Amino acid sequence: DVSFKKAKSEDLIKIKSDIFPFIENMDSDKKELKKNLNTCFLGLKNDKIIHYFLTYENPKISPLFSGALFNKQSLLKTDAYLGSTFTIPSERGSWIAPSSLLYIINFYKVHTSKKRLLVLVHKDTLGAVDYYKKFGFYVMNNVAPKNILEWFLLKIKISK
Repeated sequence: DVSFKKAKSEDLIKIKSDIFPFIENMDSDKKELKKNLNTCFLGLKNDKIIHYFLTYENPKISPLFSGALFNKQSLLKTDAYLGSTFTIPSERGSWIAPSSLLYIINFYKVHTSKKRLLVLVHKDTLGAVDYYKKFGFYVMNNVAPKNILEWFLLKIKISK
């Protein structure tokens, strides 16, 4: 029953009516949906938008990667980044997120020159690492420092 598509500018009005009421406390996602709609994927059911998955063809412009803590040297020009995803509560448990992820992987493989899709998950997020591994993702170690002090020490040079 669910179909997926890459969002277009004309979808923003429907996103605001169908999704924004469910994400009223998620201002960063609202901002990103408005700003980066061209790399967002939507899940539709009965002409309603019930799901979105933000992606970034240029990871360096994503909110997470633009932060100071990410090791940008790890990025390649052929990388894309999987950002936040959301499914309305009444549709959760219906395999929408995995179906969406498969659609996005295929889209990037067929329609772009991207060779890697990156996703950043905290290792302690229950099941997240194993979930993405099932889709062929693998763990990259030492991509982001563990804390701000470590990052700071990597960035400064102590001279005598």
